[in-house]
Amino acid sequence: MVGLSKEAKSYWKAFGVKVLENFASVKVWFFLLPFVVSSVVLGVLVGTHVSFIQQALKMIVTDTSQLVPIINEMKLLMDMFIAWCTFNVSLAGTVIIVRETFKVQKLKALNLEDRENTDKIEQINP
Repeated sequence: MVGLSKEAKSYWKAFGVKVLENFASVKVWFFLLPFVVSSVVLGVLVGTHVSFIQQALKMIVTDTSQLVPIINEMKLLMDMFIAWCTFNVSLAGTVIIVRETFKVQKLKALNLEDRENTDKIEQINP
């Protein structure tokens, strides 16, 4: 970080710490791990179907009846991609809901603690 002001260096350092704290969160791993695994599985499945489509496209030059299997494969690929998107959106939604639920509980606890501290101060200084 050559050439940055002291404030900018401080900002980027705090940013890096916050990113590392977020990666240490279990909620992040509950999202990242299934996302990565599902992406790899989708990639492998799409790879096998794409190779079939490539071979069929070469055969279309001589036999146009190969067009129907290619269309069926493309529909299958589209269905797999839609299922993958649905899974990941559902996963992200669940993680966000869990995160917000814990955040609300934390805020309620902090609010209750503040009220108790205020009551104690009022009892000492009537």
